[in-house]
Amino acid sequence: MSLTAAIHAFPLTLFTGLLGLAVLTDLQEYRIPNSVTLAVAALFPVYALLPGAGVDVVGSLTLAAAVLAGGTALFALGLFGGGDVKLMAAVSLWVGPAAFLDFVLVTALVGGVMALVQLSHWRLVAAQFLAERGETGMAQTLIGRDVPYAVAIVTATFITMPVPPLLGAAALAG
Repeated sequence: MSLTAAIHAFPLTLFTGLLGLAVLTDLQEYRIPNSVTLAVAALFPVYALLPGAGVDVVGSLTLAAAVLAGGTALFALGLFGGGDVKLMAAVSLWVGPAAFLDFVLVTALVGGVMALVQLSHWRLVAAQFLAERGETGMAQTLIGRDVPYAVAIVTATFITMPVPPLLGAAALAG
């Protein structure tokens, strides 16, 4: 991997770790810390302004503002969690306008599957299995009625986010 590709990979690795932390806390506490969401958003310009990143900065900022506004309306109606709205807006920066519709569709599909699992009686069997192994936070998530939507948001991010040009070329060369 070239030095340029490594420089690009560093903020993407931090981004991935922050998304993992968002999922973990949402699964355990039905909460996404503001510090995690702010770090995701603050890391975006670090990456986007790197030479060769190929990011539509203006489009991404506009999109994130629109997602935040629309998500705030959904939150006010009680249809979406506040942490989920903020995470989706921050992640929209990274996904960008070109992949956003795919991102929303995959998020909705994964969230729908998760909601169906929550309606299933199998969730109680899985919760008991997890509780017996000491995973009480995960067991409580399955027993609860809420859907930890960070899982859907992050899954959709990994499926739809465009591969940065430099890293795509580095993967092919390496």
